[in-house]
Amino acid sequence: MEPDQVRRSVGKLVVTSRAPFTARKTRSALRKAVFPARFIRSGFRSVFVVEAEGEPLELAQQVYHDCGQLIGRGTAVLSEVESKLDAIKQAAVKIGTERIGPNESFAFRLFKRGLHNLEEDTPEIEREIGGAINAALEQLHGIKPSVDLSDPDVEVNAEVLGPITLVGVFKKNWQTAAKTSNLRQDQPERQMSDLESKEPSVTVSP
Repeated sequence: MEPDQVRRSVGKLVVTSRAPFTARKTRSALRKAVFPARFIRSGFRSVFVVEAEGEPLELAQQVYHDCGQLIGRGTAVLSEVESKLDAIKQAAVKIGTERIGPNESFAFRLFKRGLHNLEEDTPEIEREIGGAINAALEQLHGIKPSVDLSDPDVEVNAEVLGPITLVGVFKKNWQTAAKTSNLRQDQPERQMSDLESKEPSVTVSP
């Protein structure tokens, strides 16, 4: 097989718009960030399922870098399962043990939409699946994992879209790197503005 005929992997993301009225701008920004991209109809306003060539985590990082100010949440999808508790738990535990390091804090989040088979309340499901991830990590690393529900290093997210649930991760450093990059891009303009404000005014006599 020739090098240019090698099939590249296709990554999938779930991205939510920061607000309903910015959905169109978010979609346009996503197209530019991960071009060429395929948008899969999610059935829910302001929720975008995007497929593009590349690894899911790299694509998610690129999205945060290019349009982090427009998105509410971006998840690199690593598993697609039925919207049933056992299936989601199994996928979340597997992803958690593979993607959460021994020194990283974590949280599990569940986002329900549409008609599904999850009768338990969201907080109850999050506690059950988060506890299962916690137990699996402790067994794997031999140390007690760090759970941080407010600002974790890694989130294992389950995006319920009716009968299908997409499970994946979000990493805090994607957001941090994006903010740093934006500050650097703004810096030259700010420096020029400061220089202009410091220039001495010249009064021309008639």
